[in-house]
Amino acid sequence: MADQMFDDARMKETIIEMWRKGGGDAPAKIMPAGTVPRGDRDSGYITQLKFLLGRTPAEMEAIVGFRAGTKLAGGVDVYSLPILPRAEQFMFRGYSYLSGGISSSEKPFHPDYPPGLGCPQWELINYPQSNLSLLKSVPAGQKFSMR
Repeated sequence: MADQMFDDARMKETIIEMWRKGGGDAPAKIMPAGTVPRGDRDSGYITQLKFLLGRTPAEMEAIVGFRAGTKLAGGVDVYSLPILPRAEQFMFRGYSYLSGGISSSEKPFHPDYPPGLGCPQWELINYPQSNLSLLKSVPAGQKFSMR
């Protein structure tokens, strides 16, 4: 039975290795266009690049679980994490169809954060926004690409 128990440390090692491979599996952070990362603020929730590529800011809102037309209505800045978080700096928070990783039967979701369409999400802890690196700014209505 002990062999079947969830091993958080091993799971985090696997996630870090996945992120390290890069490409679509690389971690990514989205913020409203023009938001300046601050060293005194944690980076918050992240997902993977593959869930953002080829999408408009409005589509990203739907995927990650932001109320339509709110946070990314003016465009989005997509950031990479050039310094990968250590195991103690992130927590898996489920998939975005569960707001904050919590079922709405356990806790009603905040109206600004409805269930998303289902991308994985991790919460960064003690990982300042100043560690983020801007990949690209994407104006409203345009699709995010790496070109």
